[in-house]
Amino acid sequence: MIIAEDAPPCDHFLTRTRVFLNQQGLAPELVVPWLNELGGYCVCEVPGNVHDEVGDLIGWHLGEEY
Repeated sequence: MIIAEDAPPCDHFLTRTRVFLNQQGLAPELVVPWLNELGGYCVCEVPGNVHDEVGDLIGWHLGEEY
């Protein structure tokens, strides 16, 4: 996985993920356990471990034209 050079360091929790979910009006208490099941235990693991599952749900995967 490529991480942008200016990306903030991972705090090894889902802190920024929880903030994002709240900003989007999504319930972290429902989404976080699902992310954990897929191996997304911290913000740096979510893109690498969860993106295929999310892509299946929304019908789009990284690298595909949309």
